[in-house]
Amino acid sequence: MKKIIKYSMLFISVVVITASCKKDFLNTEPLTAFSDIAVWSDPILIQTFIDGIYSNLNNPANGGDGVLKGEFVDEMHDQWYSFFDFNNSLLTPDNNNANWFHENWAKLYKNVRACNLFFDKIDGVTTFDNTLTNGVLLEDRMKGEVHFLRANLYSQLVSLYGGVPLVKIALGLNDEVSLPRDTYADCIQFIVDECDAAASLLPIVESGKNQGRVTKGAALTLKTRVLLSAASDFV
Repeated sequence: MKKIIKYSMLFISVVVITASCKKDFLNTEPLTAFSDIAVWSDPILIQTFIDGIYSNLNNPANGGDGVLKGEFVDEMHDQWYSFFDFNNSLLTPDNNNANWFHENWAKLYKNVRACNLFFDKIDGVTTFDNTLTNGVLLEDRMKGEVHFLRANLYSQLVSLYGGVPLVKIALGLNDEVSLPRDTYADCIQFIVDECDAAASLLPIVESGKNQGRVTKGAALTLKTRVLLSAASDFV
């Protein structure tokens, strides 16, 4: 028994001494998440942040969410989604039916904030090198991607709600969030400007591990689609 007590006291002493030798014992890095400083100092983590925006995008045109555009008109019918509310102009930011998984107001603006946060942080990153990928610098390609992603998100918002608040900074808990709607024309111009910015930074093609990321052609195609819709008699 005395030996057990002796070895227990010895073990406790070693633990205490070891802990006391480490000055920042309580100031440790989280093991389940990356800190803000870590993310915006590592190009790989920055790319992962952008990939998170990609992963949250809906792709309704091909039924990726189980939703087809034909369900908004008389071609098809789906009882599980609130198409009646949509077709009768009953959808609002506050009345976005719980079954409405497609192009959700809150989800879209959450991703807009992620894009804004990227632009708030990216100019302070000093760890990029001058390596070219498909003829484009990594930093430029990332900026082009996020310009496109923000344009795409606003194109979805405008297609549902017309003029919406154009939020261009990452709002915090203490910021004013009751923002007025911008005009439809201003929203379209913002989307066009974002597409132009994206097209000026993105490569013509992507290959290898980057295949599937947006390209200059994707940005110009989105611009064309938005302008065509804006010029429609049905707007």
